[in-house]
Amino acid sequence: MLGQGFLNSYEALTALRFLLGFFEAGFFPGCVYLISCWYIRYEMQTRLAAFYLFSVLVGGFSVILAYGLMQMQGLRGYLGWRWIFIIEGLLTQVVAIVSWFLIIDFPDKAQKTGFLTEQEAVFIEHRIEKDRADAVNDPLTWAKCGEHLRDLKLWAFALMFMSTTTPAYAFAYFSPTIIQGLGYSGGIANLLSAPPVIFAVISAYSFALVGDKYRLRGPIIAAQCIISIVGLMITAYHAKPGVRYFGIFLGTAGCQGNVPAILAYQSNNIRMQSKRSVGSALQIGFGAIGGIIASTTFREVDAPKYIPGLWTTAGLQFLILTLLACTTIHFLRRNKQVDTGTAMKPIEGLEGFKYTL
Repeated sequence: MLGQGFLNSYEALTALRFLLGFFEAGFFPGCVYLISCWYIRYEMQTRLAAFYLFSVLVGGFSVILAYGLMQMQGLRGYLGWRWIFIIEGLLTQVVAIVSWFLIIDFPDKAQKTGFLTEQEAVFIEHRIEKDRADAVNDPLTWAKCGEHLRDLKLWAFALMFMSTTTPAYAFAYFSPTIIQGLGYSGGIANLLSAPPVIFAVISAYSFALVGDKYRLRGPIIAAQCIISIVGLMITAYHAKPGVRYFGIFLGTAGCQGNVPAILAYQSNNIRMQSKRSVGSALQIGFGAIGGIIASTTFREVDAPKYIPGLWTTAGLQFLILTLLACTTIHFLRRNKQVDTGTAMKPIEGLEGFKYTL
């Protein structure tokens, strides 16, 4: 990140972007996996939402920070865009160094660092064991990895996650351009990109609270998909700039809210730590594909309305609803078998385990 402020060639940019992607790739799935090992299933969405939405909120204000850093144009002979990478790269390094001393290990190891007492560690492990019986780590092997990847649920969860990250990336990348198309200058458009993000954070966390309180996942995801579709269509087609701007609020809220919702949906419906690690990596990997889709469907020639891109992201929301319907039907059938005692084998290898709908 920091080095991009000093580069002078496309080749150097390509190399630095490759290194950034390579070293950053494991960060988000690792965090999701770690969080999922600390909490029972119906505490998960609010925790994942708090973690993810904090980054969304910071990202929303980063456009304001970037606007401010651009005012450093010419300082020490550097262009404004270089200062964005230099300052934000330095901030990233400071946070990374501090995090080395602050990040908490897994519950069974946290007592060794003094974060938990032995009694507290036992209490947390007991809660997780009672909830889903996977508090004890099971080492990941190639054989287990292959077995887990044969579970079609993981691929459904991954496709759903990809489908919600596509509009999330699109709004993050192109909101200023879309807002500029409403008649605002570049600087004002950057500033107006922040309010939809703030609204999305409030909306997403509210849905997360409802989801955990009432032990719901599917209805929460479906509701936010519908909100996102409505927002995307308003942004694409309404004639009044103010109403189109409101569409960005709805579109951003729906897709950003479904990021922690879909993460929690997977986390609630699989067990064993090895499967969580594989599932998290697969899901977040597909999420990165959403970024590629967003950058290729929101083309410069379609600016400022980006109709093809908005329709692509809306279509992906319908894909989420289709996959959600399929998983819900399957989960209902399997749960009924558990209730009636007709299941040929226990769900996720644990007697009495039932899917979260």
